[in-house]
Amino acid sequence: MSSMIEDIEREADAFIKDRPLPAHAKPSYVAMCEYVRGLPLDQVCPYCGGPISVAARGTAWLLDCPCGRCKDTWRGF
Repeated sequence: MSSMIEDIEREADAFIKDRPLPAHAKPSYVAMCEYVRGLPLDQVCPYCGGPISVAARGTAWLLDCPCGRCKDTWRGF
């Protein structure tokens, strides 16, 4: 399982590399990868420290955290 987690970290680093993204971009990406692969979600919001949640809604996924700053909708992941 650690290999899968390392793969997710590498994917997330490649996703954010050289892009002007907010602080929650990497943990949100990792949370999506964990969710899609059926792993436990362990990512936290960089602003409030609360857990980032992922919920499937049809063809989209909704991400959120207690403070709402990680609130986002992902499609086509």
